[in-house]
Amino acid sequence: MKNLLLPSLLAVTLVTGCKKKAPSCDDVVDHTLSLMPAEMQGKLKADKSEAIAKCEKMSPDARKCALDAKSIEDLMKCPRDGAPAKTAEPTADLPKPSGLGDVPAAFAAWDMAGRQAAWRGAWAGDGGALGWKAAWQIDGDKIDMVDGKGEKHLELELESPCSAKFVEHGADGSTESTTSVYTLQNGQLITGLGDAGQKKGDQAVVCGGGNVFTVDAKGCTEWEDNFGKLESKPGDCGFAKDGDKDIFRYKANGMESKLLVEGDVIWSDQLKMTHATRQPDLAAAKKAQGL
Repeated sequence: MKNLLLPSLLAVTLVTGCKKKAPSCDDVVDHTLSLMPAEMQGKLKADKSEAIAKCEKMSPDARKCALDAKSIEDLMKCPRDGAPAKTAEPTADLPKPSGLGDVPAAFAAWDMAGRQAAWRGAWAGDGGALGWKAAWQIDGDKIDMVDGKGEKHLELELESPCSAKFVEHGADGSTESTTSVYTLQNGQLITGLGDAGQKKGDQAVVCGGGNVFTVDAKGCTEWEDNFGKLESKPGDCGFAKDGDKDIFRYKANGMESKLLVEGDVIWSDQLKMTHATRQPDLAAAKKAQGL
């Protein structure tokens, strides 16, 4: 499963950064990074100069709040004055089945209810990192998941046509979530570590680089998570050719990525080679993973 939320959370929270004179924005960015999970810090440090530039535009109150934060939850409560304006998309005015989040209206054409249904059943696949084995069973929006740390009871929430959250509710009322990227091949779920998306004629939806990209007659749109709600801005993506291969290219955080387009499936080489497998039940999934 790939965590899509942390890169966008960093972009949001770091713009709440630093004091006017001392400490510097460099100090605030370092403090914010220290609150992030260790496995994410290496990648996030690469965007430090951009984060400092955003910090310098913030008000003293917002900067002090970020510096005083003791956790990611504290950062999310900080004022966000001065953040770049984005367009919040209205949610579709349609009945929402269990397990389907507040998705933008632009995703309604991708049969979100059908995509949610494809998750049902038992699965054996990767946990939060490559080689970390997990088994899970989904009934409606309820998830029973087992990995090397034991058993958890989570909730499924589709965020987009290519990303789904596994949400954990803490005893203290807090919530944490891990986002899994997925696609459908002949109606069957494909999920694992790596980018993925779907093609429909000249349209596409792709989850990669921590964000969601859509292509339609209007061009490319990039969707970014803003405290649990996807907001849109013009993006840099589209169909292309790489030799004799059809590909989908997108640019995120200044870096371009290329994915394979095979029929109506868009996926990375990694996801194509390794993804979760459907099992008869949770017991079989656990056995397949040696759990």
